[in-house]
Amino acid sequence: MLSLVLAALFFAGIHLGIAGTAIRDRAIGILGKNGYMASFAVASVIGLGWLVAAYNRAPYLVTWGMLEWWKPIAIILMLPAALLVVIGLTTPNPTSVAQEGRVGQPPQGIVRVSRHPFLTGVALWALVHLIGNGDVASLIFFATWAIVALAGTVSIDAKRRRLLGAASSAHVEPLRDRRVP
Repeated sequence: MLSLVLAALFFAGIHLGIAGTAIRDRAIGILGKNGYMASFAVASVIGLGWLVAAYNRAPYLVTWGMLEWWKPIAIILMLPAALLVVIGLTTPNPTSVAQEGRVGQPPQGIVRVSRHPFLTGVALWALVHLIGNGDVASLIFFATWAIVALAGTVSIDAKRRRLLGAASSAHVEPLRDRRVP
């Protein structure tokens, strides 16, 4: 279980403590943009592999147990979660990696509803599984995904505002009153 906790802290730490912060800016200054992106990608793959492996090896310690009544609800909620993930990955979006050049363009498709459809889909997937799997390892694993996804939306918007200033408002401001991250 210790490995799972450490993997969760590592994965959340690089995504929330580095990716959208001034630490990222300093790392880019030292490594260059491509060097930073390569280093971050390697760290992310290592963190992902460690998180999944630690979750698979963690003991099953029951909290609230498997919720049979939740299964049909979970199945229904997986459709929008999967759609948000796939559409979020395939729709041009200025909040996606290396898509900053799209900031001045008006939002298109799903991005008119959510600036972060991929992360919203990941958060929904994680929360559905967090509720349905009643054990400590699942609580740590899926809570990590939900926290990184939901806090990541705020982090990405703050990073865009910090790096692009007023130019970012063309993308962020039209959606400010919406309730979907």
